[in-house]
Amino acid sequence: MRRRGLVVCRMDGKLPDPPIRNKPNISPRRDEVPQLSSTDKFREFVFYRRQGGELTPTKISRRLPLALMAVGVGCSSVFTEPFAYGTVEVEVTLPDGNGVPGLDLTLYSGTRHLGYATTDSFGSAFFDFVPEGPTGVSVRPDSIFRPARHPEGYYQTFRMVEGGGIRLTFEFVDTRGVIQVRVEDASGTPLVAQTVELYNASEALERAGTDAAGEVVFDRLPRGDYGVRVVASPTCNLPPGGAYRDGLVVETGNRFNVVIVLEEC
Repeated sequence: MRRRGLVVCRMDGKLPDPPIRNKPNISPRRDEVPQLSSTDKFREFVFYRRQGGELTPTKISRRLPLALMAVGVGCSSVFTEPFAYGTVEVEVTLPDGNGVPGLDLTLYSGTRHLGYATTDSFGSAFFDFVPEGPTGVSVRPDSIFRPARHPEGYYQTFRMVEGGGIRLTFEFVDTRGVIQVRVEDASGTPLVAQTVELYNASEALERAGTDAAGEVVFDRLPRGDYGVRVVASPTCNLPPGGAYRDGLVVETGNRFNVVIVLEEC
């Protein structure tokens, strides 16, 4: 024979002493749920809500599994008070206002990571479903883009209010450098079609010919130690090993203007 009980769930998160039908000899304490046998497949729950200062019954669920009844020892473990999440909008820009794409961002609270994002082609990223409380956003730099201020340029912290919206801006710099080479003769006349090579300590990186102004530009260079040399000339004799200039250390977006003079033209 199936035994059926009645449990009343109050809005204050506590379970009152439930009246048990057909079992007058059982009087569970406030913090207990009656022990159930394997034949007790389901229980009958009545939920209450407050209207005009009084508790009124809502719909009765006649086939609520025992698993839910076990979880529902306290109403607070079944129901969560409603609240609104916040949002965080992030922009990572260069000093000229252009966005920085492809940087990884982490939303965190203390030591707990709440979410991850990557800046788009405009340098923007967005986090939603952000809970209230102390929160922060960190940006992981790559080999090219670095924060303009160190170390605070890597992260920002704030306190999210319920349902609030936060907008953060990070300023990064492009650490890639530029080496511009001008090749001219002893009189200062620019030389056209001179082959200039860019190299580092381990290998030759790139070659290009000088234009009508006798110039060639190597740009978007990551940080490193570089050198340049003229390796071929249709009009001048080159010294052994070529005419060169080395010790060009690129860092934090600097620019070199190098002049190489060929004497025997």
